[in-house]
Amino acid sequence: MLSPAYPVRTPRLVLRPLTVDDAPALAAYQSRPDVCRFLLYEPRDERQIAALLLDPTRNRSELTGPGQSLWLALCRADDGTLVGDVVLMWQDAEQGAGEVGYVLDPRHHGHGYATEAVEALLGLAFDGLGLHRVVGRLDARNAASAGVLRGAGMRREAHLASNETVKGEWTDEVVYAVLGEEWRGPRAAGRPPVREHAVLPVRPGSEAAFEAAFREARPLIEATPGFRGLTLSRSLESPSTYLLLVDWSDVAAHEEGFRGSERYARWRALLHPFYDPFPVVEHFVAVS
Repeated sequence: MLSPAYPVRTPRLVLRPLTVDDAPALAAYQSRPDVCRFLLYEPRDERQIAALLLDPTRNRSELTGPGQSLWLALCRADDGTLVGDVVLMWQDAEQGAGEVGYVLDPRHHGHGYATEAVEALLGLAFDGLGLHRVVGRLDARNAASAGVLRGAGMRREAHLASNETVKGEWTDEVVYAVLGEEWRGPRAAGRPPVREHAVLPVRPGSEAAFEAAFREARPLIEATPGFRGLTLSRSLESPSTYLLLVDWSDVAAHEEGFRGSERYARWRALLHPFYDPFPVVEHFVAVS
């Protein structure tokens, strides 16, 4: 059984039970064909969503047995704005199997919210419900969703060709998964898998401009799947020297996921002109 203590909090988000009052906010994006393109359901309006929210078999705040789903609102912690909805499905008690799902309002894309939410769902699944294995299933064409699951620490296990018909067409399905012991590993040790370390020598006299540029650039890196958090510190002895520490799920999340993205070009344009000389970047893992 799973009966979470609500709200479930992450660094930037809260997950809470949905109510019928959330129907307008959900309809704002679930009624859009582009949002529903890779989903199993067709666009639905406020009336249809309200009916689902009033159905206790579809909208519940706790899980009492397999076959049930936990459907939750995904809201920003700072102002309560609903940015999406997420679901945790308890599939099988004997096998300890579950599944996660998520839909984000496109107006709030690009901030890493979906990855942060999936991490919270995995915490409920493994630490709260005691599941053994959790999967995420998606249309193979949905590259953005695949990035969400990779960023949350799930691995790609299968590509099923022409696996099911969705909205009148045969589609390929991709399956991502993670085991409980894999999920608990680095978290149980209380450390991130990888920490990026960079000493940033900023041109003297441009510190204020650099800090303003960094505030503008920060959302670009936060939107990367696999991003875990960062700190930027300023030296007391050398005020034009800064220390950047970024936690990643793995090196690939930084080197391929961020540096290989269009966001990195904007990051480079904002920050690199301030460096003299260019900083050395290294990656570290904790040792016992």
